[in-house]
Amino acid sequence: NPTVEALYVDPICDGENVLLSAVSISSATYSWTGPNGFVSSDQNPVIVDASLLANGTYSVVAIAANCPSSAATVEVVVEICVVREEGQPVAGAGMMSPTWSP
Repeated sequence: NPTVEALYVDPICDGENVLLSAVSISSATYSWTGPNGFVSSDQNPVIVDASLLANGTYSVVAIAANCPSSAATVEVVVEICVVREEGQPVAGAGMMSPTWSP
Protein backbone atom coordinates (compact mmCIF):
# COMPACT_ATOMS: atom_id res chain seq x y z
CA ASN A 1 0.00 0.00 0.00
CA PRO A 2 1.20 3.55 -0.69
CA THR A 3 2.20 5.83 2.17
CA VAL A 4 0.93 9.41 2.19
CA GLU A 5 1.98 12.37 4.32
CA ALA A 6 -0.22 15.43 4.98
CA LEU A 7 1.25 18.91 5.48
CA TYR A 8 0.13 22.52 5.89
CA VAL A 9 1.75 25.90 6.53
CA ASP A 10 1.31 27.14 10.14
CA PRO A 11 0.14 29.55 11.51
CA ILE A 12 -2.84 30.80 9.53
CA CYS A 13 -4.72 34.01 10.28
CA ASP A 14 -8.45 34.24 9.62
CA GLY A 15 -9.10 35.44 6.10
CA GLU A 16 -5.93 33.83 4.73
CA ASN A 17 -5.74 30.68 2.62
CA VAL A 18 -5.04 27.27 4.16
CA LEU A 19 -2.66 25.37 1.89
CA LEU A 20 -2.94 21.62 2.42
CA SER A 21 -0.44 19.30 0.78
CA ALA A 22 -0.02 15.57 0.29
CA VAL A 23 3.28 14.03 -0.75
CA SER A 24 3.15 13.07 -4.43
CA ILE A 25 2.63 9.39 -5.26
CA SER A 26 2.92 8.31 -8.88
CA SER A 27 -0.50 7.75 -10.53
CA ALA A 28 -2.37 8.26 -7.25
CA THR A 29 -5.69 9.92 -6.64
CA TYR A 30 -6.35 11.73 -3.37
CA SER A 31 -9.30 12.03 -1.03
CA TRP A 32 -9.27 14.78 1.63
CA THR A 33 -11.87 15.25 4.37
CA GLY A 34 -12.03 17.74 7.18
CA PRO A 35 -14.11 19.97 9.43
CA ASN A 36 -17.16 21.90 8.32
CA GLY A 37 -17.93 19.40 5.52
CA PHE A 38 -14.58 19.87 3.74
CA VAL A 39 -13.89 17.36 0.95
CA SER A 40 -11.43 17.53 -1.94
CA SER A 41 -9.91 15.21 -4.53
CA ASP A 42 -6.99 17.60 -5.19
CA GLN A 43 -3.52 16.51 -4.14
CA ASN A 44 -2.87 19.99 -2.71
CA PRO A 45 -6.20 21.66 -1.93
CA VAL A 46 -6.58 25.28 -0.85
CA ILE A 47 -9.20 26.58 1.58
CA VAL A 48 -9.69 30.16 0.41
CA ASP A 49 -10.42 32.92 2.94
CA ALA A 50 -10.36 30.51 5.89
CA SER A 51 -12.33 31.26 9.03
CA LEU A 52 -12.24 29.72 12.49
CA LEU A 53 -14.60 27.05 11.09
CA ALA A 54 -11.57 25.61 9.26
CA ASN A 55 -9.93 24.63 12.57
CA GLY A 56 -9.54 20.91 13.13
CA THR A 57 -8.16 17.66 11.80
CA TYR A 58 -7.84 17.06 8.06
CA SER A 59 -7.32 13.57 6.69
CA VAL A 60 -6.01 12.44 3.30
CA VAL A 61 -5.93 9.01 1.67
CA ALA A 62 -4.00 8.30 -1.52
CA ILE A 63 -5.16 5.53 -3.84
CA ALA A 64 -2.64 4.02 -6.26
CA ALA A 65 -3.28 0.88 -8.35
CA ASN A 66 -6.59 0.41 -6.47
CA CYS A 67 -4.70 0.22 -3.15
CA PRO A 68 -5.58 2.89 -0.59
CA SER A 69 -2.99 4.24 1.79
CA SER A 70 -3.59 4.56 5.48
CA ALA A 71 -5.02 7.97 6.29
CA ALA A 72 -2.58 10.74 7.11
CA THR A 73 -3.81 13.60 9.24
CA VAL A 74 -2.82 17.17 9.94
CA GLU A 75 -4.20 19.56 12.55
CA VAL A 76 -5.03 23.00 11.15
CA VAL A 77 -5.22 26.04 13.42
CA VAL A 78 -6.73 29.28 12.14
CA GLU A 79 -6.35 32.18 14.57
CA ILE A 80 -7.87 35.63 14.83
CA CYS A 81 -5.04 38.05 14.10
CA VAL A 82 -4.58 41.75 14.67
CA VAL A 83 -2.25 44.08 12.80
CA ARG A 84 0.37 45.96 14.78
CA GLU A 85 1.51 49.42 13.79
CA GLU A 86 4.41 47.88 11.86
CA GLY A 87 1.81 46.19 9.63
CA GLN A 88 2.63 42.61 10.68
CA PRO A 89 -0.30 40.36 11.68
CA VAL A 90 0.02 38.81 15.12
CA ALA A 91 -1.63 35.47 15.87
CA GLY A 92 -4.07 35.21 18.76
CA ALA A 93 -5.22 38.77 19.40
CA GLY A 94 -4.84 39.73 23.03
CA MET A 95 -2.16 37.11 23.79
CA MET A 96 1.61 37.15 23.77
CA SER A 97 2.39 35.53 20.42
CA PRO A 98 5.23 35.60 17.94
CA THR A 99 4.85 37.85 14.93
CA TRP A 100 3.55 35.97 11.91
CA SER A 101 5.66 35.95 8.77
CA PRO A 102 4.91 34.27 5.44
